[in-house]
Parts: sequence; C-alpha cells; structure tokens
Amino acid sequence: MGEKDERIIAEMRLTDGKLIEERGSCPVNKDKLFRIIQENIQTAKEHYSSEIGDVMGFTMILDEMGFLVLRDKVIVVKARAVCWDDLIKKYIEVREN
Repeated sequence: MGEKDERIIAEMRLTDGKLIEERGSCPVNKDKLFRIIQENIQTAKEHYSSEIGDVMGFTMILDEMGFLVLRDKVIVVKARAVCWDDLIKKYIEVREN
C-alpha cells in the first residue's frame, strides 16, 4: 500500500463516531459523510444481513467521488478512474494479510 495511486483522493478511518483522515484530503463535509455511512451500514444490517451475513462494507458514489467503506476504513477515489473490482480486491487482500 506504500505506492502512491493517483486515483485515490484520501484514506480515512471510522473512529469514535467520526472520520479521521490518514492520507490525502477529502473535500466532503466529514460529519455529513459519517452520517451517510452510518445510515448505509444500518440499512444493510437491517435489510440484507439475513441474506449476506455480516456486512463487511459497501461502495457508493457522491459528487464524482467513489467511496469504498470496508469495516473501519474509508477509501475515497475518483469514481470514473477506478476499476471497482480491483480496488475492492486490493483492500480486502491488504486486510487479510
């Protein structure tokens, strides 16, 4: 993960009820983004957990930016410049190692 990827705008972590930037800078209001993420996680748990089990994460697009939420990690990317399958695989592999 050390190499710089121009498609990645920022990396953040969900910590203590807020988003903490770890790398880069996300131009979205972090409080609002945190609430959207929490709502999506809650919706997934309520409506889909019986079908898919433990909700590990999800993706979404807002204002030309893509967001990969994977447990406590949030990756912000240029939505049109990234292959979502490759991005998800990359971060899942890193989490497992």
